[in-house]
Amino acid sequence: MIAADLVPDIIVLTETWCKEDVTNAFLDVPGYELQADLRRDREDTANGVGGGLLVYARQGLVVLPGDDLGNFNQYTNFKIMTGNEILHFILLYRPPSAGQSSIDNLTNLLSNVKDNTGTILIGDFNLPEIDWKALAAPNRFMNLVD
Repeated sequence: MIAADLVPDIIVLTETWCKEDVTNAFLDVPGYELQADLRRDREDTANGVGGGLLVYARQGLVVLPGDDLGNFNQYTNFKIMTGNEILHFILLYRPPSAGQSSIDNLTNLLSNVKDNTGTILIGDFNLPEIDWKALAAPNRFMNLVD
């Protein structure tokens, strides 16, 4: 099944491997607008590969960039206006090789979310030690998503 069949309002991608030389025009998806302000290319990987974030919104959907939430390697956040509601999204990528400082930075970033009742956290966390069913982890990250 493809996006054209499902017609979602947003499409978020991690591990795009996009670099500066990949133009937004090359990333076109019919019926969707690439949110260029939210695009995050991966700059700190070996040989410039891995990571990368892209956000697409169905044409006509109002998407606003979110506030700077702190020092985390790769994330973007945005708000979607739907009638009288505002949905806040945080899209992130954490490489599997990232250490404890990355978890600390992620925890700090999430603690800066002003109103987490309407925040959707999505991405590739690369935290295999988390038991999502039991909401248990050996680090303080789970205290924020509980």
